[in-house]
Formats: sequence, structure tokens, C-alpha cells
Amino acid sequence: MTKIIRVANNITNIIKQQRQIEHMAYHDSLTGLPNRSLFKDRLNQAILHSTRNHNSGVIALLDLDKFKQINDTYGHAAGDEILKTVAHRLTLSVRESDTVARMSGDEFLAIFHHVTDHNHAKILAQQLLSNICQPISIGNKEITIAASIGLCFFPEQGTNIDELLKCADKAMYTAKETGRNRIYLTTNDSNP
Repeated sequence: MTKIIRVANNITNIIKQQRQIEHMAYHDSLTGLPNRSLFKDRLNQAILHSTRNHNSGVIALLDLDKFKQINDTYGHAAGDEILKTVAHRLTLSVRESDTVARMSGDEFLAIFHHVTDHNHAKILAQQLLSNICQPISIGNKEITIAASIGLCFFPEQGTNIDELLKCADKAMYTAKETGRNRIYLTTNDSNP
């Protein structure tokens, strides 16, 4: 009986370790959000679903404005706390069917499913912006952050993941160039 219990415990530990390894492979170690690899998989699924069901989705690329200054002023530990807080706020700002991921540094992405039109996309993005721009307490300091968001529709503006990410990236940089802390939506007739 003791041998059976040991074998069962060993199998349980192996399964637990495999799950941890899988989680580490597909999630950001700081925030726990999906990483670039898992995001691309979910975006691919969203594109297929939207194409099959003749509806639209939106990807939102969000970049924190002047984050390097925050790191330089308050230190990297404070920067990490801000990134974790932003990740949590973004997760609370989306619907259960949507996805939020951390791409790298201070860049985050969201996939919004079933977006009816441009106005709907802007409302969803404004929720993200409003929620993350609330002051964040770090120690005895309150730090206010801002972000620029670029939006790109799928499948209207493409079904290739890399092209859609480029589209959202251009839109995000347009938001930064036109004043920061704003949203820019790429449309088929705009050239960000």
C-alpha cells in the first residue's frame, strides 16, 4: 500500500511540474498574462472564428507613455509593480471572452471579439485607458501613468497575424505622435 501511495504522489508531482512548465512557456513571468506565443495562438483562433461567423474583432496594442522615465525616477522594482497593476487592471477591463497579453516591456495587447463597429471599438479601448490611468500607489508615492492605444480590425484589415500586429503598431505610434494618452483606430481609408 505504501508503494502505491508513493507512485501516486510521484505521478501527481510530475503532472504538477508539467503544468508549471506549460504555464511558464505560454505566460509572462512578471504579470502572469499570456505571452506573445499564446497571444498569437488566440489571435489566430479569433481570426478563424470571426471569418467563419462573418463578424469582426479588434486587436488593441497598448504602450505605456514615458515608462522609461518612471523606471529611471522610481526604480525598476516600482516599474515592475506598475506593470503588474496595469496587467490586473487590463484583465478587469475586458470581457471574459477577450484576451489580454503582455508582449514585452511596457507593451500589452488585447483581443476583443464580436466588435460591432468603430464606435464600439473605441468604447472598449477607452475603458482600458480609463482604468489603467488611475493613480497607482507605490510605497508612499502615487504615480499616474498614461498610455497610447492603436486599434486594428480583423478580418477587415487582414487575417495575417504579423500584418495585423504591424497595423496595430502603426496605429499606436500615431496615437503617440498626435499627443499620447489617446486611442487611434486604423481604418481601411487611413494611413497611420
